[in-house]
Amino acid sequence: MAKAREKLMSRYNTLRVWAQFLIVLGVGSLVIAGFGVIAWAVEVEGFWQTVGVISLGAPFALFLASWPMALGQMMRAIAGIGDAVDVMDTGKSGAGFP
Repeated sequence: MAKAREKLMSRYNTLRVWAQFLIVLGVGSLVIAGFGVIAWAVEVEGFWQTVGVISLGAPFALFLASWPMALGQMMRAIAGIGDAVDVMDTGKSGAGFP
């Protein structure tokens, strides 16, 4: 049983590696987008343009920069579900749900 569980765990290692890569990419994207928004706010002229950049541009840019993190979390959740549900074990009823 331990070998079967170990084999099942290795089935999702590639997915976990890509999930971790996307999460690190998302953190880097957020940092770079934060610096970009600050530079953009400093560059514009006028009070209302600066307020517009901070109140509208910053949340939108940071939201778009966080997408890789969301995809990485989704991939990590799929790998966790795949580890918890053993579909290949035909001896159990209900497709192996615990």
